[in-house]
Amino acid sequence: MTNIFILGTSRTGKSTLTKKIEKEFPYFKTIPLDFIINAYQKTFSDKKIGYSKEYLPDNKLSLFIKNLIYEFRKHNDTLFIIEGDSILPEDYHQHFDEEQNICFFLINTSTPEQKVQDCRKYDRTNDWSSRRTDQELLKHFEEEEKIQKIIIEQVRKYHYETIDVANNRNETLNMLYEKIKKKLQNL
Repeated sequence: MTNIFILGTSRTGKSTLTKKIEKEFPYFKTIPLDFIINAYQKTFSDKKIGYSKEYLPDNKLSLFIKNLIYEFRKHNDTLFIIEGDSILPEDYHQHFDEEQNICFFLINTSTPEQKVQDCRKYDRTNDWSSRRTDQELLKHFEEEEKIQKIIIEQVRKYHYETIDVANNRNETLNMLYEKIKKKLQNL
């Protein structure tokens, strides 16, 4: 069993990379963590899931995803791409078998101001960031800096691979795609 985890901070190309993988390897089914979080929070408004700053210590998303995958695997051989920004390296380490999965954490070490400019450059009409003002985006990226520092610290601790898309985003994503493709072909 090999699932692919494409995790990390927002607006780093996780969805773009996922779509490329799905196109060449259509037997993978994607679990977009944003969809899970939104549906869960609309259903159970008193329960928090994901890793916003208010409930980072109580995030149970990785355990939920582990159990979801387990339930699917009991009935079929579905392989997944888990894509999103709410599983920290420590959570991944605790809940997933590193030998059985491919995992990358994407980050963007640009300044929050540069990230806002990049959003405006790369935004599509259905991207959440296209519906935010520049001020709202700036605040989001400033707050996310704290989470990114945690990701970088935990990636080092657990020896995971982190990919910084701050420079040459498209080239970096293409390089990562080729790396994932090679790993899948060697299985």
